[in-house]
Amino acid sequence: MNPGVRWAALPLFVLACAPPPPDVGLNEIGTTWAELHNQTDAAASIGDWTVQLDLRTPWTIPGSTEVASLGFRVIEGLDVSEGTLIVRSADGEIVQEVDVPALDDGQSYARVPDGTGRWRLVDAPTRGTTNDPE
Repeated sequence: MNPGVRWAALPLFVLACAPPPPDVGLNEIGTTWAELHNQTDAAASIGDWTVQLDLRTPWTIPGSTEVASLGFRVIEGLDVSEGTLIVRSADGEIVQEVDVPALDDGQSYARVPDGTGRWRLVDAPTRGTTNDPE
């Protein structure tokens, strides 16, 4: 070290921010289904992606499945109770994780507006269509 130079330790601040929403990701969640929304101008392949609640066995999306440009795809036959819903791409990378609160029948947990808004409980689900901001 140079004896004529004084060094000072400066505090390092790290801002914790939520990651940006994925181009194709969860948009609305019901007790037996989950809706994916494609925010891009091109169709997106989601074949062989998986949807999993907590540590339960993942459900694999059929290999030829796509979400149309700016469209929606509903995944049926899930058992979504309260917990963390995880979507993984075909190569196993986590696309999105959402902590789902307890849902009553007839309720959903949705992003309003679609794809980018805050998650909130909704008493009138809009499965497969846009989440109307009221």
